[in-house]
Amino acid sequence: MKTKIIAQTFALLILGVMTLTAKDTVKIGVILPLSGNNAHLGERLQKSVKLFEEDHPQYKGKYEFLLEDDQLTNGKTALAAQRLINIDRVKAIATFASGAGHVVAPLAKQKKILHFNSSPDPKVADGDFNFTHSTVAETQTDWLIKGLEAKKAKKVTVISMRTQASMIVSDLIEQKGTERGMTVETKYFNVGERDFRTPLTKLRFEKDKSDYIVIIFFSPELEIIIRQLREVGVDAPITTVNCFDFIQDRSIIEGRWYVSFATANEDWNTRFTKIYGAPPTFAEPYLYNILTLITDAYEHSPAASNEEASTWLKTIKDYPSIIGPLNMTDKGVVLSAPACYLIKDKKRTPISLEELEMK
Repeated sequence: MKTKIIAQTFALLILGVMTLTAKDTVKIGVILPLSGNNAHLGERLQKSVKLFEEDHPQYKGKYEFLLEDDQLTNGKTALAAQRLINIDRVKAIATFASGAGHVVAPLAKQKKILHFNSSPDPKVADGDFNFTHSTVAETQTDWLIKGLEAKKAKKVTVISMRTQASMIVSDLIEQKGTERGMTVETKYFNVGERDFRTPLTKLRFEKDKSDYIVIIFFSPELEIIIRQLREVGVDAPITTVNCFDFIQDRSIIEGRWYVSFATANEDWNTRFTKIYGAPPTFAEPYLYNILTLITDAYEHSPAASNEEASTWLKTIKDYPSIIGPLNMTDKGVVLSAPACYLIKDKKRTPISLEELEMK
């Protein structure tokens, strides 16, 4: 009888150790476009995950990052999120771009999964468990309008895809531009369209031609629109908010300026470039920051509780990061400053609004 009790006690101890080990490993899902038209972005973002793991050896065995591919399409995002939540039992999910954010946000809210999205759409941060980390559209469009003023633009045409996030950005451009005395007209197209030449040709024959064209589209439609503008003879300069960062062949936007996210500090950029042979784009620093915030939130919760992690995240103020101090709004948005860039020799070069006015 004594032997049986000892055996049962030993078994319970072993089970307890196994349970503790499983509990201590916090699984974090990362949904990225690892294939399809935007696979080049996903491939680079994977490097942020790898660099974060290398920079935090103390987290080995404590945190596990599970990557899922969504091709930047809503249907695949939903399937990836369901797998991570229902099969892998992740405690947190990081997503890229507002479309994925809007898909995962209601699931995270329902299941009380910590969710961080890197997009300028604050509406993704719905409820206690959804957060965004980006430069918000309100601030980015302010900078865009200032840039257009610096270039003396009076009439602006916005070419936008018909999605929730894109329409928010386009509406802000139209609103802010109109307030500053510009004539702004927005033309919407559906995602998946490939031939824009007929409506684009009309721009060429307008009585009052546009001084600037702002394109709010992702790849591959973005590159198609740029090339078709040239084909139909529209020579107005083009710009954007963020979207040029999605282009692989930068020769088609050589000499163009645009507004996007802030860059990481020189030390981080140098290390990234040395390890991977190319400088980071706009996205990698933000994912790195998101992983930092998620893991730090769990470090402030002894039980790795999402409720406690969420509560801690809402207190962030002047939080040190690779892109500068971060501050959390009461709406769950981690704010950072925008930046202006010029494509020069196919490279993204930071440029001030004052410098832009002189070019």
